[in-house]
Amino acid sequence: MTAASPAAPGTPPRTPSDAASRAAPPWQRSRSSGSGGGNECLEAAHGPDGRLRFRESDHLRTVLAPAPHAWAALLRAVKTGALDRVSR
Repeated sequence: MTAASPAAPGTPPRTPSDAASRAAPPWQRSRSSGSGGGNECLEAAHGPDGRLRFRESDHLRTVLAPAPHAWAALLRAVKTGALDRVSR
């Protein structure tokens, strides 16, 4: 086992609260996910900065973090039906 290297001069030491703020967020998925037997779910979490994060369960390293105004615009469009297709 090797000793931890000292922090660079002028760098404040890491504290447990710093480490906790960088910890992976608790990912959540819908209760109805997983009924197909595959690992194909959209997971969501709040990051340490409060922004929402999304990832696909079979691509865990690809995480999307939309800007709050973009997320709000998408939700508004969905709620108003602006994205609905008219089928005939």
